[in-house]
Parts: sequence; C-alpha cells; structure tokens
Amino acid sequence: MINLNKTDVIKIFGVVALFYPVLILTGPFLPDLFIVASIFLIFLSKLQLNLKFIFKNYYLIFLFWILCVISSILSEQIYFSFKSSFFYIRFFLYSCFIWYLLREKYLNLKSLIYLMYIVYLFLIFDSHFQYIFNFNVFGMITESKMRISSIFGSELIMGSFLLRTFPVFIALLLAYNKDNLLLIIPLIYSSIILSGERTTIFLSIIFLLVLLKIEISNKKKIVNFFLIIIVFLSHFFFNENFNYNLTDRMKEEVTFNIDIKKNIDNEGEYKKVLPFKIFTDNHTRIYNTSYLMFLDNKIFGQGANNFRKKCFNYDPKACTTHPHNHLFQILSEVGLLGFFLYLVIFITILKKLFKEFFDKRKLSCVRFILLLSIVINFFPFLPSGNFFNNYLNIMMYFPVGFYLYYGNINREQK
Repeated sequence: MINLNKTDVIKIFGVVALFYPVLILTGPFLPDLFIVASIFLIFLSKLQLNLKFIFKNYYLIFLFWILCVISSILSEQIYFSFKSSFFYIRFFLYSCFIWYLLREKYLNLKSLIYLMYIVYLFLIFDSHFQYIFNFNVFGMITESKMRISSIFGSELIMGSFLLRTFPVFIALLLAYNKDNLLLIIPLIYSSIILSGERTTIFLSIIFLLVLLKIEISNKKKIVNFFLIIIVFLSHFFFNENFNYNLTDRMKEEVTFNIDIKKNIDNEGEYKKVLPFKIFTDNHTRIYNTSYLMFLDNKIFGQGANNFRKKCFNYDPKACTTHPHNHLFQILSEVGLLGFFLYLVIFITILKKLFKEFFDKRKLSCVRFILLLSIVINFFPFLPSGNFFNNYLNIMMYFPVGFYLYYGNINREQK
C-alpha cells in the first residue's frame, strides 16, 4: 500500500493542475471535479493559505458571494438558486489554491507554457481544418462555417476558451523570457475569428492593447501587428462568414437608440419599461424582462440563476436560461446591493489596471496582462454568458489564481 503524506498529495495536484487547460477541452465535468477536489484538499490538509491576508484584501468578493446566497435564500426557487450561489465561491477558492501551488513551487510553469502552446497549436490546426472540410480531425461535423467550434462540438465556445486563457500564456511567456513564442498570437486571432463569436472578437481587439504594453523589441511588436492585420484582412476579403458577421449582421442587428414606444409582437403588446434599444431586438426584450424582475425585488433580486425560472411570469417570448448580460443578470437575480458591489469590484480592478499600465517594471507588465484578462472576462457592457454557469466560470477564473500570485509577491508577508 502506498503511503502519501500531505506534501506528496499537493505535488500530485500540482501535476494535475498542469493539465487544467486540457481538462477544459473535455467539457465542464473534469475541471470542475478538480476544483472541488482541490478545495477539499485545502480544508482537509489545512494548507497555509494565510486566510487572514486573503479576507483582508479580497473581502469584497466574499461579500458579493454572501449577497448571492442571501438572494437565493429569500427567493421562491430556493433549492435551485442556492445550488448556484452557495457553491459559486469554489471558483475563487480554486484560484487561491493555484496561488498556493505557485507560491510553494508545486506548479511547474515552464511545463505549463509548453503544454498550453501544444493546446493552442492543436486548436489552431483543428479549427482551420474544420472550416475547410466541414469536420475536424475527430470527425466532428460543423453545422455552419459561421460558427467553428473545433473539439468543443455543440458548445460554441472555442473563441471564448482562447480569449479567456491565452492571456495567461502571454503573461507566462514574458515572465520566463520566452517571448519568441509570441508569434502564435496572430494564429490564435485567426481561430477566434473562425469561432464567429462577435463579443469575443470585439474583446480580442481590445486585448491587442496588450502589445503596446509588453516589454519586447519593437521589431517583434511590428511583426505581430503586421501579421494580425494580415489575418484580419484575409478573413475580411476571403471569409464571407466573417464579412457578414462584422458588416451586414452588425448593421442589421446591433444598434443603440432611444425608443420609448411599446414593442409589439404577433400576440399584442408586452410591458416595455426600458427607454432604449440596445444590440438586437431580442437582447432588448430579454433586458427589459430582467429589469421588470428587478423592479419586483429591488434589494435582493429574484435569486441567483433564477431568471429561467421567473421569466415566464413577465414575457414568455423573452425566456432564456440567462439575461445575456452580467449587469442585467445581477440586477435581476441578486438585486441592487449585488449590482452595486459588482460595479465596485470591477472599478477597483480597472484602477489597478491603469496603475499597472504606467508602471515600467517587468513584473508590472505581467500583472497588467492578467488584470486585462480579468476585466475582459467580467466585462459588463456587452452580451455575455450565464454568470453562474460552471463551464464559463471555470475559464473566467483561470487567470485569477495567476494574478493573485504575481500581484501579491512580497505583499503577503507585510
């Protein structure tokens, strides 16, 4: 029988953590299982995470979580909502666990760099292969060339996966002086374009600002910008789906204008309280329903993840699993207190981001990239996925653990 002490078990988890990007490719079950197991290890082994330091510096996150739990307890669908809110904290605790693995040198970052590089090369090849032949290397058929998903199949999140994880890859490249691998960035952008996820494409353009900040030679910056421009122009002129997504479809659907008239559907009027149209008619109608739900419970909302349970009472034709925007979802499900706290946390991150942008130290560049990734992941002003979705949060919290490490070097002992 093999006897493993606490250190041996943690080392095993450090090895498993290396393959976390690969686990995400398999679906939500395996990475979520690893998250739960790592949290169990935290409490079972009583790891020295310096909880006092964590609560002191990140108490707003715990306050937001408590508000989500309270909103669930006060809701009509207590059990369903409580499952989403109570266990939501596991994602941040997992980030703390990654922080611990990095601090104690149990996570080999150089190996992680090369493993992520292999993952991205595979997705780049597989997505372009699928676009050309309508099926990927595993025979998974794509329903439309407008939405290439590679190994993710019916889950159309390849672009989201790339956008939410490769900033960590870039930060690690700079931290370990391996910026020769940065030439993969234009190819990653090409796969993001093939994903057809318009919000992801837009946010990825914002992320290009990172090239202005990273400490590499001007020659490498120019080459990367030049190759990225070639990628965009190639898709614009030779990829009809991309052209349609960014021109015709944008003109047809995405607008923002003041409109105080009531909307009419085939069965009559629905109660319209938002005095504007934003993005598409469907988005506006969903946001309108979210706002109506908020008006019925302004302080604590209708309960975390309860939009799908309550929307039929307001506008059955606007019913979806979530409101497709973080701000409207939090407003309707967690209420004004959660909405306010979410904005405070987001603004706090923005302040740190601007501070790091003007800092000239190398480590500050790494922190800036990770912070920008977090801002993009939780960006509140564009259509988004379900805030309480397991799969989405697995990717959204991926860079947080790395920022906790690089952002708190030499601070935890103070």
